[in-house]
Amino acid sequence: MIVTLEAILSLLFPAAVVAGAKHTTDELASLRVPTSKITQRGPLFMQKLAVAWLVAIVLTFVGCGSNGSKGNINGTWTALLLSDTSLSFGTSLVVNNDGTLSASQFSFSTNGPCFVSGETESGSFGFTGDFNGNVTGQFDFKVVSGSPSGNTLTLTGTAKGNTIAGNWSLTGGNPTACQGSGTFTMTKS
Repeated sequence: MIVTLEAILSLLFPAAVVAGAKHTTDELASLRVPTSKITQRGPLFMQKLAVAWLVAIVLTFVGCGSNGSKGNINGTWTALLLSDTSLSFGTSLVVNNDGTLSASQFSFSTNGPCFVSGETESGSFGFTGDFNGNVTGQFDFKVVSGSPSGNTLTLTGTAKGNTIAGNWSLTGGNPTACQGSGTFTMTKS
């Protein structure tokens, strides 16, 4: 006994539905591709699809990086601030996962009345980069004096590789000479 699709459908559905199904199955049968063509194209297509997914995943990981790795800005930096008077300092910077900077071992290389002791440092770094590890981004850094109080040194610039350059300003005026502005360059050692 041979059971056809029509016979099964006629038991389950009215005759009009079975007639429509037969018409549909006949159309589908006419669209069938010989299995030899499917087997010839199937594995090649799947290989190409697998390679495309692999490339997409690799590019995503390389382009985005991990949250803990913000390129090569992490390290020891030396800053030279230029204007009528020169200031310089050294510090170790680490970019946190949220883009803020952690500074340690901060110290001014030049003695001055504006920052005698107890400075606090903060900042941020907006990271971008390329596949070769070249870091670029917006750099913001602030030093607030402890003693004497009330002086704030602000640096705003752009990082490119092992150099950060931009503008600085000193506000507060305690003592009166603790005001000014100019350009700065920081280099990574």
